[in-house]
Amino acid sequence: MKLKGFKRLLLYSVLLALTLQAYPAGIVFAGTYDPDLKASPHVLNVTGYTPSIVIDDFNEPDAVNQPGKWTSGAGAEKVTYADRYANGPNSPYEGSHVLEVWSDEVKAYEWRTVSRDFDQPLDLSGVNYLTFAANCYGWQTEDYLIKVTLFSGEDSYESIAQINPNSWSKVAVSVKDWALRDHVTKIEFAFMLNFDHGGLKPGDPGYEFWGGNYQIDYLSGSNAIGMDFNADGETEGFTAQGAEVDAAGGELRLTLAGAAPVLQSPVIIQDIDHYNTLSVKWRNESPFNKVKVEWITEESPDWDDTKSEVFDIEANNSQSVEQEFNLSLHPEWSGSLKQFRLTFLSDGGASTGEVGIDQIRFKQLAPIEVFPGELTRHEIAASRDRIVIEGALKPGEAELYEGGELQLFELQPYESERDLANREPIAEQGIQGQFMFELDLAGEEGRNRLQSKFAVAARLPDGSLELVDRAKYVSNPEILAPNTYPFPVAKSKKGLQVQMVGDAEDLGISHAALNVDYNNALYMNGAVNPANTFEYSYEGETFYFKKDWIEERDNSIKSLSDNGVTVSLILLMYKGGMDDTTPNRYLLHPDATEGIVYAFNTTDELGTKYYKAITAFLAERYSREDEKYGRAVNYIVGNEVDAGETWYNMGNDKTVREFVQDYARTVRITNTVVKSFYSNARVYISLTHNWDQQLPSTQIGSFDGRSIIDTLQAEIDAEGDIPWHIAYHPYPENLFDPRAWVAPQSLEQFDTPKITFKNLHVLVDYMKQPKFMYGDEARRIILSEQGFHSGDNSPEGQQLQAAAYAYAYYITDFLDGIDSFILHRHVDHAEEYGLNLGLWTHDPDTSRGASIPAEHKLVYDVFKYIDTERSLEVTEFAKSIIGIADWQDIAPSFDAGMLARREIPDTAPAAVLPPEQLEGAEMLFDFENGDEGWTHAEYVSGVKTDASHTWTGSQTLKATVMTREQLGDSKGIAKRFDEPLNAEGKPYLFFGINPSNGPASESYTVRVKVYSDQHVLEAEGNVPPKQWSNLAVDLGDWAYKDRITKIKIGLVPASRVHWQGGYFHVDGIGLADGMEAAELTAALTPEQPDGNDGWYRSPVTVKLGAANGLPDGYDIQFRVNDGEWQTYGSEMIMDTDGIHELDYRTMSPAGEPGSIKSLTLKIDQTAPVAAVTADPVKLWPPNQRLVQVTASVDASDSGSDIGSVVLSSITSNEELQAEDIQGAELGTTDTSFSLRASRSGAGSGRIYTITYTVTDQAGNETAAVAQVNVPHDQSNP
Repeated sequence: MKLKGFKRLLLYSVLLALTLQAYPAGIVFAGTYDPDLKASPHVLNVTGYTPSIVIDDFNEPDAVNQPGKWTSGAGAEKVTYADRYANGPNSPYEGSHVLEVWSDEVKAYEWRTVSRDFDQPLDLSGVNYLTFAANCYGWQTEDYLIKVTLFSGEDSYESIAQINPNSWSKVAVSVKDWALRDHVTKIEFAFMLNFDHGGLKPGDPGYEFWGGNYQIDYLSGSNAIGMDFNADGETEGFTAQGAEVDAAGGELRLTLAGAAPVLQSPVIIQDIDHYNTLSVKWRNESPFNKVKVEWITEESPDWDDTKSEVFDIEANNSQSVEQEFNLSLHPEWSGSLKQFRLTFLSDGGASTGEVGIDQIRFKQLAPIEVFPGELTRHEIAASRDRIVIEGALKPGEAELYEGGELQLFELQPYESERDLANREPIAEQGIQGQFMFELDLAGEEGRNRLQSKFAVAARLPDGSLELVDRAKYVSNPEILAPNTYPFPVAKSKKGLQVQMVGDAEDLGISHAALNVDYNNALYMNGAVNPANTFEYSYEGETFYFKKDWIEERDNSIKSLSDNGVTVSLILLMYKGGMDDTTPNRYLLHPDATEGIVYAFNTTDELGTKYYKAITAFLAERYSREDEKYGRAVNYIVGNEVDAGETWYNMGNDKTVREFVQDYARTVRITNTVVKSFYSNARVYISLTHNWDQQLPSTQIGSFDGRSIIDTLQAEIDAEGDIPWHIAYHPYPENLFDPRAWVAPQSLEQFDTPKITFKNLHVLVDYMKQPKFMYGDEARRIILSEQGFHSGDNSPEGQQLQAAAYAYAYYITDFLDGIDSFILHRHVDHAEEYGLNLGLWTHDPDTSRGASIPAEHKLVYDVFKYIDTERSLEVTEFAKSIIGIADWQDIAPSFDAGMLARREIPDTAPAAVLPPEQLEGAEMLFDFENGDEGWTHAEYVSGVKTDASHTWTGSQTLKATVMTREQLGDSKGIAKRFDEPLNAEGKPYLFFGINPSNGPASESYTVRVKVYSDQHVLEAEGNVPPKQWSNLAVDLGDWAYKDRITKIKIGLVPASRVHWQGGYFHVDGIGLADGMEAAELTAALTPEQPDGNDGWYRSPVTVKLGAANGLPDGYDIQFRVNDGEWQTYGSEMIMDTDGIHELDYRTMSPAGEPGSIKSLTLKIDQTAPVAAVTADPVKLWPPNQRLVQVTASVDASDSGSDIGSVVLSSITSNEELQAEDIQGAELGTTDTSFSLRASRSGAGSGRIYTITYTVTDQAGNETAAVAQVNVPHDQSNP
């Protein structure tokens, strides 16, 4: 069905080449090349046809290209007869071979032709339709066309049909209005994809040519075109006697009158050696309560009662029901059926009424077997140590066996009750109408009889044996189960095939599916690799499991189930390790040929022994009530078994019944084993989206879902019903086209070719039929694998993928009867044949692996939030893409109020800070006395105390990282509390962590999750490698901090590089009253005051910050001089004179302030104000005498205040003598001194200038000046 392998190789090298041709560039949404090229109105696509003449069944492979056979024409390279081909469903529609036309190197929209000339003209006058089956390679989703041209000499009759890729389209071309249909000399087929190459450019794959092959099979002339009567007026050749017949409203309507009205088929060709049942779906609104089925064959062409059988039918029923007339006991039902008829009978004789026949089918059901009795009870007694077999012979049968005895035989699952002659019975008793056998549950050599089946046979006096009933298995293995807890209830239906466990938890999944490769589980004995061997005892024998295989399962399963995820295990067998160091050669089905996944061998003792042992190990280990190793509750047997040749290969030579008989045995063994350990475990069968391909009963190798289900139910029920369930894969019809709403083969009826998300309810409705019920309960259905392609991961491709997921999820979420929707894949895989199905893109550098995560796609958030209160928000964009106005348009029961099935986790700030910043710290776990209940979580193989990297004491907790690939996901440890932890009074969780031995990375991300039952709080912080850091998480605003049930601490390199092996350490886990979220810093420019006494004489630039960075969501706030608090954004300049108090603090996202830090800034950029006066200001007369002068200085400063006033200088405009100034002490506060009253006679007068320097405390200076004059004369004072 799809190409999904991590490490899977294609079957044949040619298959890879052809697949790449078939899907050259992904889906390109463009127009048609020729919009006028449409299907002809006289051409029908039908569900099937039963021919009246066979023109060519293509089952003579040596005849192709021979004279009178098929030859290639324009656009075709060659033509062959093929028994297998590269596109789905990989096998013929009928018989052993098909006609395959190989494309030449031509454009998609060019015809590829093949033709055949007939030496003897064909006469189609006896039929109304030319019928054939057509198939082709797929690329785009629609517009694949087949043109068929009939020639009669120079005249021609052209018809065009639209077909679907990768499946058989059944085509009926009406020829009843062509006058020359009785003389057909040539038939020509041509095929093309009507695609205009829009979106492609020269050089793109598919632009120059598209290698699209096609196949034709079972070319016939028919009247019966499906016998579903969908065309009004088309009775498909059926006629009636004693009734009027017409086709209308999708049914063949018979208006009945008379004693025994008859409906007769046209002449047909139908091999009934492989069809034992005539199935009629009808409503019988008449009193007729019996129907007589009559037939003639090519071997016996006369109508007579020897070829008839009468069946009871329900009279006067307006509801449409399917009636299966099983003729397997009739000796004349064999050979080639030529015609059949239905005669309606009534106990009351002649009557009238109406019968509407919706559909007539030939089926192969389990043959009817008539036994003389019935085993009515086959179960373990309440004492749990005995098996009780009860039964009864039919009335009168006991007398027929008089003188004989009843014997009880024990058989293994792979043994047949048809061969009892040489077996010894384990118990016997006389013949009686009611009988009971009781035997010990324990058998020989430690083996119990839980898996045995029991046959009761009558031993006749002549020594012959006659089975009383089919052998039956124990019906209640769950009575032995030590674990009986209820099946877990999931939060939502959302699931994922998980590659990264930590990321899966972030995504909020409720379901996960994990592959379990049985071929990697066991050694043959304990000597192969003793260091990696774990011994397990089952049924008295020791089996040698690989420790690393167990460790990988333990880690994934426990990490998921501890998070409340419902885990499904997909039980798989690959063809690997077939040497004598393992028992794989016994586990592999003995008939296996070449496939990708293989069938388990339960056909013999050794294969069954090893299969049971591995299954028992899984069930016992992962169903414990204490969940010590994790919990898995669902077991899916194999993969896509309807595509058995590829995905569950047990050879390519088995019919569906032979295949299912083998598979049913394995399903039953699985059910018995797992339910004997956990009473509510569930076992599933795995199916593709190919539902009803109308395949013949002779089909071998690969089948369809409906045939598997129908046959499985009959096979299992015959030996005692069990509660098997369905794991379905409703991928889009074309895996390269994510538009699940474009699904022409997904019809609203039980015989739909495919079941996808578009018609998913059909599967639910089908399984609600009474014949499929287990008791009064319908079988469970999970969707265990499906995904949507994002093209080239362009924005448009990712948007389409996300829209497809929303479409599919809402349909599933509001469809009762579907338990889960598990998406494939987590991360795109570079080798998944061009498909990009993941939530993540993959790293384009594939040297480290093909599925290394790179970036989230658009679908990531849609997936994450679709089951939360944000559901409508993240999917609103999709409605216009899908083409709907409301989600109820695709999900009638859609209820927006029901979408929030899961809480979005709360978040909290985290900070790396020194331990001394914690307030009121109380240590809870110091690991001085062991691990104290801390265990490994995702991708950690174990924890233990260690003294090599100490932190708070002499011991720390060392977590050893697993050695397998982990795709850059977090590695974790966890602690579950028996009694909830109350952090109400101390709402700060802290611990030390050291990435002591991991890959090179600049930093590591610490991921903390705190749980209160289903409520979750998340926090993150970054720490440096190879050193201890103390991380603190603020729980203060979390409503559930008073009831903490679990804590998980994870670590991942910030660069998401691989971390395989190595370890990290954790220590000092506790709670604190409070914490400083960050060590705040204040950087000043200038760094030091540029004035005196701590004063700044220039503007100050202040830059606030945190020494180790701020925790996410935190801010810094500041205020100046007790003003309003402001959020700090960038550096600020303080340029106002004065003494300023700058306060700053942290503010949490919840509005909780941190401690206040303060800084005093003294700024004085302004010089003092000063004035000087002198007394006297004039010296007269100029008599050469010294005069006492007194200076008075008046100074003030509004900033730092006056620091000093000093006499700086006394100068003159004339040359002075040494004695002219006396008593003046410069550099002091001297204000009294003597000046000489003298002047030059030649000048204008002497002027003494007295200067004082006034300095404030910050160091700002002002010069204050006063003058004293000695005038030249009195006229110049």
